[in-house]
Amino acid sequence: MKKSLTLVLVIPCLLASCNTGKVNVSDLYVPTFDTDERINIGAWSWTVKNVNDTQLQGLQEAGLNLLVGTFNNNETANAGLIDRASKYDMGIILDKRPWEGDIPSYKDKDSFLGYCVSDEPTMSELDSLKTLKQQWDNSELKDKMFYVNLNPCYSSRLGTTYDNYIKSFTEEVGLDMVSSDYYAMYQNEAGGTEIRQDWLKDLDVTSYYAKKNNKPLWFTLLTTTHNASGVTYIDPDANDMAYQMYVAMAFGTTYFLHYTYAATGPDHLNPIVDSKGQWTDSYYDVKDSSEMIRAWEKVYMSFKWQGISGVFGDEEDNTGLLDYLNYDVPVDEFGVLNKAKTDEDVIIGHFSNDDNKGLMITNVTNPDDAKDASVTLSFNKKYKGVKIFDGEKEKVLALNGDKITVDVKSSKGLFIVPLEKKK
Repeated sequence: MKKSLTLVLVIPCLLASCNTGKVNVSDLYVPTFDTDERINIGAWSWTVKNVNDTQLQGLQEAGLNLLVGTFNNNETANAGLIDRASKYDMGIILDKRPWEGDIPSYKDKDSFLGYCVSDEPTMSELDSLKTLKQQWDNSELKDKMFYVNLNPCYSSRLGTTYDNYIKSFTEEVGLDMVSSDYYAMYQNEAGGTEIRQDWLKDLDVTSYYAKKNNKPLWFTLLTTTHNASGVTYIDPDANDMAYQMYVAMAFGTTYFLHYTYAATGPDHLNPIVDSKGQWTDSYYDVKDSSEMIRAWEKVYMSFKWQGISGVFGDEEDNTGLLDYLNYDVPVDEFGVLNKAKTDEDVIIGHFSNDDNKGLMITNVTNPDDAKDASVTLSFNKKYKGVKIFDGEKEKVLALNGDKITVDVKSSKGLFIVPLEKKK
């Protein structure tokens, strides 16, 4: 009877792929991000009365670098404003409705960004704006902004579907940006805060056409409590303002405008500056919200937006906001994530640059409900860790297998950069 001989070979594992244990943070390649590009944060303003040196300096200290709509029919006064603004790195878009082809003496000033030529136009104005844009592009102002702010999706003045409205003005007129205002937070009968259900529809459509046409996305947020068309908009605090901005950032927004800097009527109760030129409570909320947003400005502005995913929470009482997304993509669309699971509704913005991918996760639940979201992300196998930007806090974590769970606080967002192992 033959005896069989069994040899047991013990071979050292020399390949990284043989290591099934958790990767150490020190094994991860962690990029750094630095750019001169800024998130532009500004405000609508309809008077030059309270835009002197003191106020311009105060706005700069509050993190603002842009004013839109400030106007005066006296060109000497406008020129003075442009000169003052340059001292505080403040860009000015002057109201010029209608623009009749005139070229200002300050056309070459860096602080003069352009003219607001139309605000919330209807479809009946499409052809006239096409003609006006052609005239603009053949004028000495061709390198300045031809600024048009479009209607929100809930407007009764669209005259067509919102998709066709945004597409027509963006592509037929050839706008320099895709800009709209949307006041998402209003007061219910009990005095609490409600979120307009179709809010994400607005950002979904505008972001789609901004990306398609390689234009920057602008968003005007609610800053001043006011009454309009039977709706009372809330008096937002810093977290409410940041919430609106974090949601818009997940859609790739790089320009924000607060509404409004100065009061335009008795229904606007708490603008940034009062009629005597004094800062109101809103000013300090604007300042605090700017600090939150600018805390991760360098990483956010190092990436370009690619798309949006909505992830429904496990809870039965979800927000309903995600139902209005039409151009959203599956979470695994860009080869970064395999899956995402959350107990509360979140949106995930997908970003990329030449070397890295990025994810912005924003909690879209009503800030009044104070619901944090616990989000579990499953990554493509090539990623072994993440760098998380949470306001001013940054941390690097190794994945647990292919997963990581993060908490996205109420009214907040996180920016996450997936990491590979060092080569």
